[in-house]
Amino acid sequence: MIKSLHDLWSTGNVSMIAGIYHPKFIAHWPPSAPIPRREGREAVERGVRSVRIGFPDWTEHVEDIFAADDRVADRFRSTGTHEGNFAGIPASGNKIDFMELGLYRIIDGLIIEQWCLFDEIGRLRQMGVNSEQAARAVLGN
Repeated sequence: MIKSLHDLWSTGNVSMIAGIYHPKFIAHWPPSAPIPRREGREAVERGVRSVRIGFPDWTEHVEDIFAADDRVADRFRSTGTHEGNFAGIPASGNKIDFMELGLYRIIDGLIIEQWCLFDEIGRLRQMGVNSEQAARAVLGN
């Protein structure tokens, strides 16, 4: 299922959402994300579409997956070319490449909750944002 999640984000095929995410899904992303807390499948669809607009060639590659009880954790590499507006940041044409960590809670074979962590300042700097602006975005100022 976690590999399917990354296939969804890598392809933009939003028809996959119902088979991966629980209807009461809640996501917790870092503060620099356009929407740090998302709820429901519709929020997943908006997120996927937003990423695909900003990075049409977005790809996620799983490096490691670990599971225990109703929890799954993974480490994955995200790459893409910043060719469109993303989170209010105009296209830079820059290629980005960074590692992410995901923690998922599973109910009835679907992801009901997700936490995602990555180097926020590093990602923003790769998109062409200067260090001061990146720090403000991460701190929410």
